[in-house]
Order: sequence, then C-alpha cells, then structure tokens
Amino acid sequence: MTIILLGGGADSIGIIERAKEMGHRTMVVDHDPTAPGFKLADVVSLASCYDPVGTLVSLELHKEEAGPYEAVLCAGVDAPHVMASVAREYNLVGPGGNTARLSRDKLAQRIALHQAHVLVPKFTLLYDVPGKYEPMGLSLPVVFKPAVNHGARGVIRVTDWDQLEGAYHTAYVNSLDGRVIAEEWVDGVQLSVEGLVQGGRVIWTAAVERNYARLEEFAPYVIEDGGDAPVDLIGSYKNDWKLGVYRSLQQAAEVLGLETGTIKGDLVWDGERMWVIEVAVRLSGGRMCSHIIPGVWGVDFVGYAIRLALGETIDPDEIRLTQPKHACQRFLFPVFPTCHPERGKSVIGYGWSRSAAREEAERLLGEL
Repeated sequence: MTIILLGGGADSIGIIERAKEMGHRTMVVDHDPTAPGFKLADVVSLASCYDPVGTLVSLELHKEEAGPYEAVLCAGVDAPHVMASVAREYNLVGPGGNTARLSRDKLAQRIALHQAHVLVPKFTLLYDVPGKYEPMGLSLPVVFKPAVNHGARGVIRVTDWDQLEGAYHTAYVNSLDGRVIAEEWVDGVQLSVEGLVQGGRVIWTAAVERNYARLEEFAPYVIEDGGDAPVDLIGSYKNDWKLGVYRSLQQAAEVLGLETGTIKGDLVWDGERMWVIEVAVRLSGGRMCSHIIPGVWGVDFVGYAIRLALGETIDPDEIRLTQPKHACQRFLFPVFPTCHPERGKSVIGYGWSRSAAREEAERLLGEL
C-alpha cells in the first residue's frame, strides 16, 4: 500500500519522513530529477505534480512497482486539481473537482467567498493595462497578482499610481491563464493558518504570525521572511482573533465544499475583523505543518492529515496540546527575491519565549 505525495521539493521532506515513520510506502511525484524528496521515496515518479494527465500516466506506469495506492496528498505544493484527479481515478479521499478549482483559481475563490459574505479585500479583475486606476474603485496600496499561480510569483504591491503598468505586466507574465487580479492591501497582523477538516467541519486549527518586517526592503514584491508562533495577540470575549481564525476557515471550507482533508489560509486580523486573503486545500509549505506545529503545540498535524487521507476517523479529543513553546522561522536570502521559491534556506529557532526563539533563529541563521 502506497501513499502518493505530490511534490518532492524541500517542503516535502518532513511530510515524506512522517509518512514513512507511520509505516507507509511513499511515491513522490515531481518533474525535477534532483528533487530532494526522491532520496526518501520508495517509488519515484518523474512527472510534473501540476500536470494531472502526466501524473496519472506516470502512476499507471509505476502501478506494479508501487502496489495499491491508498492515499494522495499535496506535500507543500499547490496542486489540488491534480490531487482531485488522482483521488477520482483511484477512488481515494480527496477534494472534488469544483473544490480543487476554487482552491487554485484565486478569482473564482474570491467571488465565491464574497458571495457567501466572507470578509475578503475589495478586488477586481484586470483585462488590460489600465489607463486609469481610480475608476476601478480601489484605494492604494493595492496588490496585483496572477489569478492562477503559486509561491507569490508575480505578486506586486503597488503604492504609487506610476507603478501600475509595470505591476500589471509582472503579474500578467506570471499568470498561468493570463488573468490578473487587483485587490486592496489590508493592514493588520498577517497570519498563516492551517486546519484539519473532517465531515465538513474544521476540528483543529493553528496559526503563525507571518513576518513582513522586510516588506519595504523587498518592495514591490511581497516577500515573507518566515514567522513566529504562537501568535502574539490578546483575545477578548467579544472580539477574539482565535475565534476569527476558526470561523474564517470554517466558512472557507464550506464555500469550497471541502469535506475531508486539510485547509491552509492567509488571513489578516485588523484588530476587529478577520480578513480572508486566500485559502488552499493542501498541506502548507514552509515547514509549518511538518515542523512548526508539532514543535510548538506537540500536535502531529501531518500524521492526522495522512489518517484523514486514508479515510480514518479522528476523535477531536485525541488532539492533545502540550505546553506551547515558541518558534521563530527566518530565511537566508542569497539573492534579491521576487517570489518565495527564490528565498534561500530557512532555520527554525525554538525557546520558551518569543525573544529566546528569535535569538536561537538568529544564531542558526548565522551558521548557514
């Protein structure tokens, strides 16, 4: 019995390792013959994990070697459409076709969320380089981004009207289908969140405070330099950010039609309201699911995700938290980054306070 893991890059390592620790054979699908995940895989599938046809052909070619396929997961890559195709072909647990479409297509997702009264930034679709921006009804700063792509490729933060044409061109050439979205930038605490979904209900969530301290340094590109956990925000009875995270993920799961699996999201807490920037039905990259969540809360997030993908039922009461530690993740930037894949290696420092975790991350970063 073999688990199919889409993606063999650095973000997949912890996910592959956990699957093997649980006693499963792993097939890793990636187009890069040097993908580090291949060194851990029981079966190597040299195909693009973003190409459903190529992936399915490769899976059939390796079927005898791999044995029966028992589950499929996106291992830190944004390929829900391929996961859906594989799940349908081999009768596995996975997102349906429309769920995968809404997860991948940022414009369709925003429209669906907005229609369901989920709080999203004001947005519009751009068809051509705008001669004027004011008629679009958006206020600066504005973010231009491809309707379909991943890894913050082509995401540009516009702070001046003179930047419009260049921002549009960058987003357009990075768009996999030629569509470009513009949306208002929301000021607040940026959060990366991840949740387990079972029977259409979010049964557990975690949040990391994203670090955009270098936003101006890397402008106009929107580059995150890791994050800190737990989130340093004070909740209140009437205005609780934790409840906002849960409600936002639950609403998004319902809008996308996700019945079972994992959901990750980029949210912003403005002090009063929780904004949904975007969500995706996959395991997160950046080692959040494989390292930060278990390191901070002691929760085997990847293990639970694998069990859900296998069709097992999880009792929410069995998800027990340990005394939270603090984690700080930071990246090494060997070049000026224009997207997240161009960030270098990352380190994660742990400690019993945020300051201790940051000091440890700085020490580790200095050793790279």
